[in-house]
Amino acid sequence: MQWEKGISAWKQISDDIETSINNKTWKPGDKLPTEMELAKTYRVNRHTIRRSVRELVEKGLVSVEQGRGMFIPDYVLDYKLAKRTRFSEVVSSQNKFPGGRALSGEVINANKKVSEALTMRLEGKVCLLRTIRELDGVPIVLASHYFSASRFPDFLERFEEFKSVSKTLDSYGLGNYERRSTNISARMPNSEEIASLKQPANRPVLITESVNVDSFGEPIEFGISAFSAERTQLIVES
Repeated sequence: MQWEKGISAWKQISDDIETSINNKTWKPGDKLPTEMELAKTYRVNRHTIRRSVRELVEKGLVSVEQGRGMFIPDYVLDYKLAKRTRFSEVVSSQNKFPGGRALSGEVINANKKVSEALTMRLEGKVCLLRTIRELDGVPIVLASHYFSASRFPDFLERFEEFKSVSKTLDSYGLGNYERRSTNISARMPNSEEIASLKQPANRPVLITESVNVDSFGEPIEFGISAFSAERTQLIVES
């Protein structure tokens, strides 16, 4: 790079790295070169690089993890678990862009956990919809949604039209559904979660198991979601 007179070297390096981050040369989750590698690249000493890095850390553009190195922080989503939680609304309220897609849809027999959550008979038919949701193009949550096939026999077909669980339920006159309960736990990710969420194998995922109900309190959806713990903070509203 060309050095500008009157501006300290560490500041110019910091600005150059910030430009690379803004231009997506380095993306959220990427590991930066080491201090020594950056020093060689910019032909300065390591003390100058450390001052540049300190500036980037103070701006929240870079995080330093002891023993691992320097990283571009992943997006962090404050996800409120309230009675009326809608992913798109939560993301949009934080000035970010919601996205995602369906991974698969099929009709299966309900296992014990699903049948109890939906208060239906064991091995009764349910529509299983599996989705991945994103924040500014970064995967955030891998989810499995279960619906009674007897109550919603064409749910998967309607979802193909509306591309949204909330809008699909609204087409049944259930747009005002509410969350009755949510159980939260954490564990290490399985192979599918590692691949789908671009999740490090040594970092946990947050698991939520939720039951949504209609205005009469009848269960209409049971959901199991795996959130990237690095990118999500779950907030429980009382």
